[in-house]
Formats: sequence, C-alpha cells, structure tokens
Amino acid sequence: MDQREDYITNMSFERPELQGFSRCDDARLILVGRGTNDPNSLLEGMACGVCCVASDVGGVREVLGDTGVVVADDTVSAFADALLRVLRDRDQRTAMAAAGRARAVALFSAAAMTDATVAAAAI
Repeated sequence: MDQREDYITNMSFERPELQGFSRCDDARLILVGRGTNDPNSLLEGMACGVCCVASDVGGVREVLGDTGVVVADDTVSAFADALLRVLRDRDQRTAMAAAGRARAVALFSAAAMTDATVAAAAI
C-alpha cells in the first residue's frame, strides 16, 4: 500500500468527523484525482454499484451524469464536504449507487457500445 492509499484508508483517524465511516460496507466511494482524463475506474465502480464522488476532470462529468457527486472545487475541504454529505445520507448514497449502475450498463456496457457503433455506422 503506497502512502496515498494508506492516507485514504486511514483518513477517518485524521478527521474526527469521519470516524465510524471509513469501513462501512455501504459507503464505498471512488475518488478520481486531477490527473485522470479517462475515468475507467469510475465506470468500474458505477458498474459495481458503488456511490461515486469524483473531481471535475476530463470526461468525469459526462460519465457520472447526475448519478454521483462531481466536485468542481479541487480542494481537500471541498472533497471532505462532498464525502460527508454522501456518507451522512444512506438513502441518497443507495439511490446514487443504483442509478450509477443503471447508467453504466445502459451507456457504457459492451452491448450498449456495440449498439451505438452499429447505429452510427448505419447512418
């Protein structure tokens, strides 16, 4: 585990307001950093029914749509606020996770991509 992974895993011990949330099974989150313009990990998380919180880079906004939280302000406090909002609202987290999975399957699955390619080629 590198230093960044260790920080994320143990961040609840750094921030008292996050204690008790770090290992919740229903609070799985994906964070996409500044350097990611092709958010494959985000799509994988969505397909697995994970509630996603991601920075506003590359194609993140287009991939997530309204099924997750896009953090426009690239600061630690903005991410912390977004994470806390999602972690504190189980119903919202569950609904976003289900909507993200449905979006990933409908728009980004192999079948959906094949259908879109065939439809585009038929024009």
